[in-house]
Amino acid sequence: MEKYFEFAIQNVARHGDTDVFPFPIENYIFYDKPKEAVDILKGIHSNFEQATNDYPPLHVKVLSVAGYSGFRPASQLDPIWNAYLLALVCSIAEDIEKVRVQADKKIVFSYRVKLNFTDFTLFDTYIGWHEYQLHSQELAKKHKFVLTCDISDFYPRIYHHRLENALKKATDSSDTVSRIMRLLSKFSDGVSYGLPIGGNAARILSELVLNRIDRLLVTHGITYCRYVDDFRIFTENQEDAYNALLYLSEILLSNEGLTLQKAKTRLMGNEEYISTSTFVEETQTGTELPETQKFLNLKLRFDPYSPTAEDDYEELKKELKKYDIVGMLTRELRKTRIDESLTRKLVKSIKYLSPTPRNQAVLSLLASLSTLYPLFTVVMMTFKSTLDDLEEETRITNQSIK
Repeated sequence: MEKYFEFAIQNVARHGDTDVFPFPIENYIFYDKPKEAVDILKGIHSNFEQATNDYPPLHVKVLSVAGYSGFRPASQLDPIWNAYLLALVCSIAEDIEKVRVQADKKIVFSYRVKLNFTDFTLFDTYIGWHEYQLHSQELAKKHKFVLTCDISDFYPRIYHHRLENALKKATDSSDTVSRIMRLLSKFSDGVSYGLPIGGNAARILSELVLNRIDRLLVTHGITYCRYVDDFRIFTENQEDAYNALLYLSEILLSNEGLTLQKAKTRLMGNEEYISTSTFVEETQTGTELPETQKFLNLKLRFDPYSPTAEDDYEELKKELKKYDIVGMLTRELRKTRIDESLTRKLVKSIKYLSPTPRNQAVLSLLASLSTLYPLFTVVMMTFKSTLDDLEEETRITNQSIK
């Protein structure tokens, strides 16, 4: 287990423990003193029962913003217990990945496990939301109808006993499964359902829960693809689409106790689906795409721990120079309600800009916080990243003056 303790500590220290909350100060301690942090995890592991009694796994549950008038639950776990849970899950993550529908079948695109003990990343960086959207476009061109739907309140409604059964089938590590379920019970305040939202451990576990659904859909001969709880089903006629919707609804309820969101279930012709997608290629329209559409198609992938990190960073900056980031952001901020997908990507790209446009963009964000309400967390994280860059630039400048 020691290598997984080390992996979990380094993953949290380098990449964070959640995409919802600010970076806890304990995570900086993980980075500065990884050996001591690993020793704490080893101590917990060697006497798990006593540790859970003496140092109960603490957590905070809050509501996170979802759009302008909605909220979703999110969890901030105690940093040490979060790292321990992540280590446990990582130790069986490859077992979980083996039982899932194979990635090369291009059906499930979310959180494909690929542990990297050099960069300390958990997932395959070349399979994700972007690839899911592009493959959906390809399937839409081959079928007349597209059914879009997603699961209602997915993470909070995952039943623990169903997850435990799936874990026992996926791995022989019964002790690890027992510890994971004990921690999940603590984090759910004793009720028998719900995963803590925001961390990588829950992402891996949630994918295993839906694996049975994936297997049944494949066996049933339904053409579809999925990203987490978001399904796209492709058919040749409306009758097949509604039959597929009925079957998906039945197996979700009977196998996992889950239901689909009525408001987000929609049947479209393939032309409508393609035209309304945020990912559209120029070959599909026959004309040059607008700047915003091209920008949405751009991948903002950069690994600061890659051996070619410096070259990759410069290449990304070069690509971003082709776009008027500040101009597009300004236009969005003038609206009463922003396009969340576009604005989120614009905000995340700010940290890759050169100092002058970057500072202009930050000032625009500061002047429009009320408009940016749905993306408040992303904006705050961008502010922090920008301040860190400014401090580093100031340090380098002062050194050169001396």
